[in-house]
This record gives sequence, structure tokens and C-alpha cells, in this order.
Amino acid sequence: MGPQAADDHQLLLPLAEHVKQTRVQLIDISSALSTRILANPNELLHLSPSQFEEFVLDRLCAMGFETHQVGGGTFRRDGGIDIIFTPAKTYPFPFLGAVQVKHRRDPRSKIGPEPLRELVGAMAVHRFFAAGMIVTNTTFTPDAKDFATRCQPVLRLRDFQDLMRWVAENFTDDAEWREMPKRIGLCDGISIDLS
Repeated sequence: MGPQAADDHQLLLPLAEHVKQTRVQLIDISSALSTRILANPNELLHLSPSQFEEFVLDRLCAMGFETHQVGGGTFRRDGGIDIIFTPAKTYPFPFLGAVQVKHRRDPRSKIGPEPLRELVGAMAVHRFFAAGMIVTNTTFTPDAKDFATRCQPVLRLRDFQDLMRWVAENFTDDAEWREMPKRIGLCDGISIDLS
């Protein structure tokens, strides 16, 4: 039987027999993605910039941080900060951290100092950030590493090797503490060994 016109000029279609019950379910794919990346690390290069930003967000959450994505994803206005993170509310010393995520498709494409300068500038404008981090799926140029060293203790660089540790849920490796000094001179004649 075809469509019929009702008195109120609505078109009635006999669709009830074609409508199927739909179920919407959210599925956490982070463990599946981590497994894929552990099996083939080059998967980090094949993610889209938005997927990579979501992946970094997921890894920060896995570390126990509360996270907030700024600007709603890649290629949207974010003021130079992609992710804001804080320790969990149970941590006794709260602070705010800022993350800039830099995705590259070519593993030879290194991140130079310009994104670092932008993040440090954004953090200077918003003085409430205690730490900043640039995360990339490749690595950094010597100039970028030098700039980050001069920005201590504020700026951390995390690259492909760090991400591989994060994928393996290894968040407490000594490499995560590499920016921390081994010794601090507090005043003339007073030094504290931290190692």
C-alpha cells in the first residue's frame, strides 16, 4: 500500500515495519589503540592531529590528572594551549598545567623552538600555570631542547619515546624526572642532593 494523504494534509508512510530498534553505546577504545601502538609504534604517525590530541588527553587521564580540552579540538582557537591539567582532587598540592600538542606525519619532522615560545608566552599571560608541556609524536630540534632547558622549571618536552612509555602505562620512569636537578644550591655553602 502506497502513501496516503490524510485530511490534515500530512503524508503517512508505512515505515513502522522498517524501523529497527537502535542502541547507542559508548566504547572506550583507548586500550585497543594502546595495544595497536605497542604492536606498531608508527601508528602514532597515522593518527589525525585531532586523534593525537585525544590520545594525549587520554594518557594524561591515565596518569591520574583531571584534564580539560581547550578550544574543542585541533584547528580551533585555543589561545596556544590545547589541554589544561590538574592533579586529582585528592592530591594535597594543587597546580595547573598547560599542554600544547604537536602532531607530525613525517617522523623526520622535528619540533623547533617556536611552539615552545608560544606556550611560554600563553603561560606568561595567564600566570596561574605552574607547568607547561609540549608533546609530539616525533622529537625536538637541538634549539627547542636548549630553549626548554633555559625555561626550567616551567617547561617539559615529551616526544615519541616518552609516548611509548605512556602507552605501556609506565608513568614513573626516571625519564619523567629528567628535568629535576640532582643537586640544588640554596645559598653559599648550603646544597641539597636530591638524587
